[in-house]
Amino acid sequence: MELKQIIFVTILCLSFCFSCSLDDDVIKSECSVSGTLKYSNDSKIWIISYVYPNTIDSVDIYIIKGYKINKSKDASFQVEATGNCWLNKDQTGIPAGTTLYNIEVKSLHYK
Repeated sequence: MELKQIIFVTILCLSFCFSCSLDDDVIKSECSVSGTLKYSNDSKIWIISYVYPNTIDSVDIYIIKGYKINKSKDASFQVEATGNCWLNKDQTGIPAGTTLYNIEVKSLHYK
């Protein structure tokens, strides 16, 4: 094989690898979440937050993906949600003790 062909095949393979979505390696698992549903005006997203009992700053925040919420953006609601969850890859700029997750909601029940 000529050097030009080797370089071309290498570049072609690398361009294919870089075009793949980084979410392909995300491990999603079934989850059940209880917490407070609220709209984040800063990020323009709906979230479910769960504060661990008897802690000062341990909070899990679930960013809702692909689910339409038809509630007032000015209120908060106690909910239980089930769906597929995975760790959000961007954990920068959040307070200590906070962990961000994504959730594809399958069902959402208001308490």
